[in-house]
Amino acid sequence: MTNATAIPSFEQITSWKPLGDQRYEGLIHPEWTQGRGAYGGILAASAVRAMKAAVAPERELRHIDVRFMGAVLPDEPAVMSVTLERESKRISHLRAVIAQSGGNACAVGATFATARESKVTIEAPTRPEGIPSPEAIRDMPYIKGVVPAAIQHMDMRWTSGLPFSGSGEAVCEGWCTFRNGVEDGAVGIVGLLDAFPPPVLPMLKRPAPASSVTWSAQLAHLPERFPEGYFFYRSRAVDSRDGYVRMRAEMWLPDGRLCASTEQLMAVYA
Repeated sequence: MTNATAIPSFEQITSWKPLGDQRYEGLIHPEWTQGRGAYGGILAASAVRAMKAAVAPERELRHIDVRFMGAVLPDEPAVMSVTLERESKRISHLRAVIAQSGGNACAVGATFATARESKVTIEAPTRPEGIPSPEAIRDMPYIKGVVPAAIQHMDMRWTSGLPFSGSGEAVCEGWCTFRNGVEDGAVGIVGLLDAFPPPVLPMLKRPAPASSVTWSAQLAHLPERFPEGYFFYRSRAVDSRDGYVRMRAEMWLPDGRLCASTEQLMAVYA
């Protein structure tokens, strides 16, 4: 069992042990879980870190897609296999599959690409204006057994859409960052993208579990180092039926530039 007093940092939990031949071994600490398995952002971030090591450093992460097929349980070894599916002069396509106990649990596809000259430039929407500053809002307290364990490592400050508040809108917005221990920009931002719950949870009046099934993200302006300050995240439900929510979200860097646009399918058990 993991020593409960030795909780790894984000950099440590996402740096898996190399086994050779693009294979890695990892162990999820119980304090980095969401429900009975690993927090999804940790799995995606671990895969991005391993895939970054397989491409030239000038190739930036542009897109990821993640499929969660089963829980990666804590305190049990998991193995990740990275495959370079195709590479051209400017673009690399990779896939990482995480398996545990003989079965695949998570698959992450990623596209890395170098910049190219273009006459087409369209600026992304800047961060919304008129929202309360993060300093004016209290961070969400960690309540063991109520809040997922992984969330204790994040500073999250809701501006609207607090879960289980009986809201009439399927919207979730707020500021967020990691509390400490994050260095790599791309890896850290991917790890933060799955932190907020689905935007339908604010419509509920009682706690109910939810989990990511798939999500994909288009990425830009990823800094080499994880920036100081708060990211702003905004999500809304496209529709919800049959126990599944389709949602879209954006996240802006502390300097106000858009760094990620996501689409996600989530299961809600309510």
